[in-house]
Amino acid sequence: MSQPKVNNFQGIVFRGIVLPEEDLKAFKNLLKLPISDRYIAVPLGILSSSENKTIAVEFIKGHLKPDNSVKPLICKIHVIQLKPSLLEKYKKKFPTSVVSTICAVDIKDISFYKRESEILLRGPFFQVLRVYFSKEKYNLKFYPEILEMVMVNANRDHISTMQLGDQSDIARRIFGIMVAVTRIEFALQFCKENKMKVDERAYSALLQEKENSMICYVDIILHNLALYV
Repeated sequence: MSQPKVNNFQGIVFRGIVLPEEDLKAFKNLLKLPISDRYIAVPLGILSSSENKTIAVEFIKGHLKPDNSVKPLICKIHVIQLKPSLLEKYKKKFPTSVVSTICAVDIKDISFYKRESEILLRGPFFQVLRVYFSKEKYNLKFYPEILEMVMVNANRDHISTMQLGDQSDIARRIFGIMVAVTRIEFALQFCKENKMKVDERAYSALLQEKENSMICYVDIILHNLALYV
């Protein structure tokens, strides 16, 4: 997009949904998995969210059923940007590969519904952090549960990356690791702040694993470059 105000979004957004008890349990069961598997991906979808939690609650109120067959769930999503130092390294190694921030687009200034403070999430990939009951009831029958997640607002332009030729696959892998490192560092700090000791240790180990992988791929690049000298 050419509008500067819609680019480089980062912040906290909310999405209200209602779902059957069984589906709600499925989200909770994600927390029983190893942290490397606690993901929700919507690769081809576009999700609407809002910077205003009230909008998410209003959506829930409009979709609850009298028979209580569906439960309220508020998705609280931390949208972060790729770690600047990693982005700089990627651009230095692959200067022609374009990186954009189209995974989370702020459209409130160009939307017909400005009060909704809408943020569009494009093909989001969420790391699930925790699920817990809200301390506020929001005039609902039940205290809604909060599904807290994090996503990285960074995307490679596939055309410019494919033009890298033999380096395109390595570029893809390195970019994926950089996104993972950014996401894991956030999750690690989140666990420290919320005293989630078990997850903190797991994220710390996963971070070390990803950083080692990144070093490995950088060595491959240097080796390949040496072949052309």
